[in-house]
Amino acid sequence: MNGPKNWLSDDSVFQQGLLRFQRVLAKVLAVAMVIVIIAATLQLLTVLAWEVAPAQFPFLVSELEMVLGQVLELLIAIEVLENITAYLKDHHIQVELVLATAITALARKIIVMPEPT
Repeated sequence: MNGPKNWLSDDSVFQQGLLRFQRVLAKVLAVAMVIVIIAATLQLLTVLAWEVAPAQFPFLVSELEMVLGQVLELLIAIEVLENITAYLKDHHIQVELVLATAITALARKIIVMPEPT
Protein backbone atom coordinates (compact mmCIF):
# COMPACT_ATOMS: atom_id res chain seq x y z
CA MET A 1 0.00 0.00 0.00
CA ASN A 2 1.46 3.26 -1.10
CA GLY A 3 -1.05 5.64 0.44
CA PRO A 4 -0.34 9.11 1.79
CA LYS A 5 2.18 9.27 4.61
CA ASN A 6 0.76 9.63 8.06
CA TRP A 7 2.91 12.12 9.97
CA LEU A 8 2.47 10.19 13.22
CA SER A 9 3.46 6.80 11.83
CA ASP A 10 6.44 7.97 9.76
CA ASP A 11 9.33 8.87 12.08
CA SER A 12 11.22 11.00 9.56
CA VAL A 13 8.17 13.12 8.78
CA PHE A 14 7.44 13.50 12.50
CA GLN A 15 11.06 14.50 13.24
CA GLN A 16 11.04 17.03 10.41
CA GLY A 17 7.85 18.50 11.84
CA LEU A 18 9.45 18.76 15.27
CA LEU A 19 12.53 20.45 13.81
CA ARG A 20 10.34 22.97 11.97
CA PHE A 21 8.44 23.65 15.18
CA GLN A 22 11.71 24.15 17.10
CA ARG A 23 12.99 26.59 14.47
CA VAL A 24 9.77 28.61 14.49
CA LEU A 25 9.72 28.64 18.29
CA ALA A 26 13.38 29.75 18.43
CA LYS A 27 12.62 32.58 15.99
CA VAL A 28 9.64 33.70 18.06
CA LEU A 29 11.82 33.62 21.19
CA ALA A 30 14.51 35.65 19.40
CA VAL A 31 11.97 38.32 18.45
CA ALA A 32 10.64 38.33 22.02
CA MET A 33 14.19 38.74 23.37
CA VAL A 34 14.80 41.69 21.03
CA ILE A 35 11.65 43.33 22.42
CA VAL A 36 12.80 42.61 25.99
CA ILE A 37 16.26 44.04 25.28
CA ILE A 38 14.79 47.22 23.78
CA ALA A 39 12.43 47.63 26.76
CA ALA A 40 15.25 46.99 29.25
CA THR A 41 17.49 49.51 27.50
CA LEU A 42 14.75 52.15 27.59
CA GLN A 43 14.13 51.41 31.27
CA LEU A 44 17.86 51.71 32.03
CA LEU A 45 18.06 55.05 30.21
CA THR A 46 15.01 56.26 32.14
CA VAL A 47 16.58 55.23 35.45
CA LEU A 48 19.82 56.97 34.52
CA ALA A 49 17.97 60.14 33.56
CA TRP A 50 15.60 60.32 36.54
CA GLU A 51 17.42 58.59 39.39
CA VAL A 52 21.16 58.86 38.96
CA ALA A 53 21.65 62.11 37.02
CA PRO A 54 19.95 64.42 39.55
CA ALA A 55 21.53 62.64 42.54
CA GLN A 56 24.17 64.46 44.50
CA PHE A 57 27.76 63.37 44.06
CA PRO A 58 29.02 60.97 45.24
CA PHE A 59 26.28 58.64 44.09
CA LEU A 60 24.48 56.67 46.68
CA VAL A 61 25.59 53.07 46.76
CA SER A 62 22.01 51.85 46.35
CA GLU A 63 21.60 53.87 43.13
CA LEU A 64 24.79 52.44 41.68
CA GLU A 65 23.81 48.90 42.65
CA MET A 66 20.41 49.40 41.01
CA VAL A 67 21.96 50.67 37.76
CA LEU A 68 24.61 47.93 37.75
CA GLY A 69 21.92 45.31 38.32
CA GLN A 70 19.95 46.62 35.35
CA VAL A 71 23.05 46.70 33.14
CA LEU A 72 23.82 43.10 34.06
CA GLU A 73 20.18 42.11 33.39
CA LEU A 74 20.55 43.65 29.95
CA LEU A 75 23.77 41.72 29.33
CA ILE A 76 22.05 38.49 30.40
CA ALA A 77 19.21 39.18 27.96
CA ILE A 78 21.72 39.81 25.17
CA GLU A 79 23.51 36.54 25.99
CA VAL A 80 20.21 34.64 25.93
CA LEU A 81 19.54 36.17 22.49
CA GLU A 82 23.01 35.00 21.41
CA ASN A 83 22.15 31.50 22.64
CA ILE A 84 18.95 31.47 20.59
CA THR A 85 20.73 32.88 17.52
CA ALA A 86 23.51 30.31 17.80
CA TYR A 87 20.91 27.55 18.07
CA LEU A 88 19.16 28.81 14.94
CA LYS A 89 22.45 28.94 13.05
CA ASP A 90 24.10 25.68 14.19
CA HIS A 91 21.09 23.67 15.43
CA HIS A 92 22.87 22.76 18.65
CA ILE A 93 23.32 24.37 22.03
CA GLN A 94 26.72 25.95 22.65
CA VAL A 95 27.73 25.05 26.19
CA GLU A 96 30.24 27.92 26.43
CA LEU A 97 27.51 30.50 25.78
CA VAL A 98 25.20 28.87 28.30
CA LEU A 99 27.97 28.86 30.93
CA ALA A 100 28.82 32.50 30.22
CA THR A 101 25.16 33.42 30.66
CA ALA A 102 24.96 31.47 33.91
CA ILE A 103 28.13 33.09 35.27
CA THR A 104 26.82 36.56 34.39
CA ALA A 105 23.51 35.79 36.10
CA LEU A 106 25.34 34.53 39.18
CA ALA A 107 27.57 37.62 39.25
CA ARG A 108 24.51 39.85 38.99
CA LYS A 109 22.86 38.03 41.87
CA ILE A 110 25.97 38.40 44.05
CA ILE A 111 26.51 42.07 43.18
CA VAL A 112 22.95 43.20 43.86
CA MET A 113 22.41 40.94 46.86
CA PRO A 114 21.48 43.02 49.90
CA GLU A 115 23.87 43.03 52.81
CA PRO A 116 22.82 40.86 55.74
CA THR A 117 21.39 42.82 58.64
